[in-house]
Amino acid sequence: MRKLFCIALAIVAWACTTQPSVPKQKFTIKGRIMNGTTNQAFSNQQIDVEALNWDKKIIELGSGRTDSTGFFSMTYTEPDISNHPSIQITGGNFQLSNIPLNKNIDSTFYLSTMGSIKIYLKPTIPLSNTDTVFFGRTIINAQGDVAGVEVDTILHTVDGYFKTFRTYPPLITIFIARGWKNFGYSFQDGKFHSTSVKSLGIHLTGDPYIDSTTITY
Repeated sequence: MRKLFCIALAIVAWACTTQPSVPKQKFTIKGRIMNGTTNQAFSNQQIDVEALNWDKKIIELGSGRTDSTGFFSMTYTEPDISNHPSIQITGGNFQLSNIPLNKNIDSTFYLSTMGSIKIYLKPTIPLSNTDTVFFGRTIINAQGDVAGVEVDTILHTVDGYFKTFRTYPPLITIFIARGWKNFGYSFQDGKFHSTSVKSLGIHLTGDPYIDSTTITY
């Protein structure tokens, strides 16, 4: 009786350790790569498609080339990667990031040389008769370097403020404070240094999209 029990137990253990593996899924990513500012296609471009995560792990998914209209299509097998994975597409003079992984995607991807942004400023505490708000932004040139500073003065008679401007993607930093002593800045070493009370980095998607942000002060 004891021998039969041992044989049955061994059979159960073997069955539990031989589960069939789940086959990997296949996904397709395709679309056109366009310059949203000039409306020109990134045509006949060699592209490399990779999966990467926050641990900087990189898995090659494939490579290919866009056609004369900027279109490409690529099918890949679900990779073994975790911790916020995404797809990155790299070309000779561009890079597309943060594309969802393990999904079928058919889209137009924009890589733009300019972008528009709308800024809304709203005081949470009403401005007094002696209050002055200063709003500044870095001016970035085509090479991505800081070329200057633009400062707006908002008087106490203004209950809110709206501004729209165009600049180069992908990031711009803005600064805001009540009173010049809080805002005081200096342009040093090719960078904008500020003792502003509030600073905010804003990501620009680029044309044809218009990004916006609301700042309370």
